[in-house]
Amino acid sequence: DLGANVLLQGQLLSSLHGEGSGVNNECSNHHITRKVPEVNDMFARATKIFQRAVDINPLFAPAWCGLGCVSTDPLLQQHAFCRALQLNKTAPEIWSNLGFLYARHQSLDASASMMDALTQVADTPLMWIGRALILERKVWASSVVGGE
Repeated sequence: DLGANVLLQGQLLSSLHGEGSGVNNECSNHHITRKVPEVNDMFARATKIFQRAVDINPLFAPAWCGLGCVSTDPLLQQHAFCRALQLNKTAPEIWSNLGFLYARHQSLDASASMMDALTQVADTPLMWIGRALILERKVWASSVVGGE
């Protein structure tokens, strides 16, 4: 709970500095953590808390999921989400986080597979948000390729 609390505080602080606004290419958490020391400190603190939780109980899926959420390394994120899924295959937030990770890195087929798996686990808004994101990315990609 402490790690999630610190992560949410960091996300709120990050949103105050424009994260997710779409105004420019420097509105991601990655860019904001480099520009705003307070945000960087929050995410670093959350990372330590989730790493400590994993050290204390490596079979606690929420700790692995939190570690994946707070990390900026895509390989660590994937590893943490996959480990969390090994431990708890029914948690919709893990499936959706992995799907969003794949979508963010243009692996749309893998992302769609995660959203398909999510439909088997729960009826959640995350599934529909993920599907919309995938469709939006596919339409955007086809307009860029078709528009040239």
